[in-house]
This record gives sequence, C-alpha cells and structure tokens, in this order.
Amino acid sequence: MSSRKDNWIEGVLSSADRKNELPFSNALLDRLKKIPAEVNVGSLIIPMRSVYLAAAGFALLIAVNLFATKGSQQKESTEKTALYNSYFSYLDQL
Repeated sequence: MSSRKDNWIEGVLSSADRKNELPFSNALLDRLKKIPAEVNVGSLIIPMRSVYLAAAGFALLIAVNLFATKGSQQKESTEKTALYNSYFSYLDQL
C-alpha cells in the first residue's frame, strides 16, 4: 500500500521537472521595467501653523471642560446646602 502511495508521490514530484518555462514578451518586460520609474513616493509635510492650531484647540477644549466641571461642582454643593438647610429647618426652633 505504501509503495503505491510512494509511486504516486514520486510521479507528482517528477511532473514539476517536465515543465517548460514560457518566454516573456518584450512589451511585458518593458512595462515591468517602467514601474519603478512611474511610482512616485512623496512625503507629506504638515505646516507648523496647523500643529499650533491643533494644540491650541486641545488646550481650549481641556480648559472649557475643567471650567464646566468646576462650576457644576460649586452649583451642586450650594444646592445640597440649601436642601440640607430647608430639610432640617425644624431644628432651628430648638
């Protein structure tokens, strides 16, 4: 059984030895040679003005967020104090 498999494997592997290489046409070779000359790799340079504007935008966004959270916390604490005072106002009579 294994000799039959071995013969089949050898037959498949030897079929690669009988292959013929096809010649390339001159037009195809010329197109392949032109490819590196046609491809132009460029670099993108970001202007410093854009970098500064982006940094200023992020700084402004952070500042606004900090200001909004600080104002929210102060307002919340005064509301809690007013609620606490009104809830326990009956103790003022004692």
